[in-house]
Amino acid sequence: MNRKTNLAIIIPAYKSAYLTRTLESLASQSNKNFHVFVGDDASSAQIEEIVLKFSHYIPITYHRFDQNIGRKDLTAQWQRCIELANGYDWIWLFSDDDIFSPDAVASVHKELLKKQKYDIYRLRVDVIDSNETVLHKNPPPQSVCSGTDFLLQKWQGKRSSFAVEYIFRASHFKQIGGFSKYDLAWNSDDATWFRMSQPHGIAGISLGSVQWRSSGINISRDESISTAMRKIKADIAFMSEIIPQLPAIHSFEGIRCRISMLTWFLTSLKCKILIHPEIDPKLYIKQVSSLAGSPFLYPLARLYFSKKNV
Repeated sequence: MNRKTNLAIIIPAYKSAYLTRTLESLASQSNKNFHVFVGDDASSAQIEEIVLKFSHYIPITYHRFDQNIGRKDLTAQWQRCIELANGYDWIWLFSDDDIFSPDAVASVHKELLKKQKYDIYRLRVDVIDSNETVLHKNPPPQSVCSGTDFLLQKWQGKRSSFAVEYIFRASHFKQIGGFSKYDLAWNSDDATWFRMSQPHGIAGISLGSVQWRSSGINISRDESISTAMRKIKADIAFMSEIIPQLPAIHSFEGIRCRISMLTWFLTSLKCKILIHPEIDPKLYIKQVSSLAGSPFLYPLARLYFSKKNV
């Protein structure tokens, strides 16, 4: 293949409902210095037909996998799609239903040249519905955000985070061993961005943006009891991996991180219990308080949970 760029945009594809719109937003880029790789997860939808319509407008490669693995292991699907772009220096993992602003790629290239020491970059992301009405606008990302601050923003609810807003260095991604693996890929992206942020932090891209679609067919919208239980366990697995990498508990920053993490988990747990009152919170509160590393956090967590309104 005649490689014309070092930026690979990776689209793991399974749904076709909004794929045309995603590719249209790429065809409208002011800077087409990129190559798109679409990895079809053995879908029954007409993914290839949609991709072929854009082959004359953007540099794009389609690959159909024989076996569907996204249902069982979404991070494995992400990983094998990224491997399609062997030799590319920068990876932008996108999705089959989200949208790029027309200046997104141009803004990325500008920042990659200006801030060369960073391994991961972040754009502004807005949340849209199925009709592309904006539901929520995130503030522009910080010029540079440490990994700890990134987690605190997540835990304190100061800004949302979606995989499509990140561009990362392929060599560093390989060095850290790829994605953190949790059930449903729940928290897998955020845990990976935290690991990718070491040691330099996450560099913000002030111009350009992406739009993440909340369409009702995302796994994040599944409120069944079985999915709720799987998400709780994935939250706990995420915390188990992250806690040893936080500042020491005896420091101010360390205790602040742990309290923020616990309140994030407890708020999420209470939301699930409002839908599924049969879930018993006691075991989970005790487990995560123990993970945090201090016996004093358990009674505080119980009190917070009993008083928290959602």
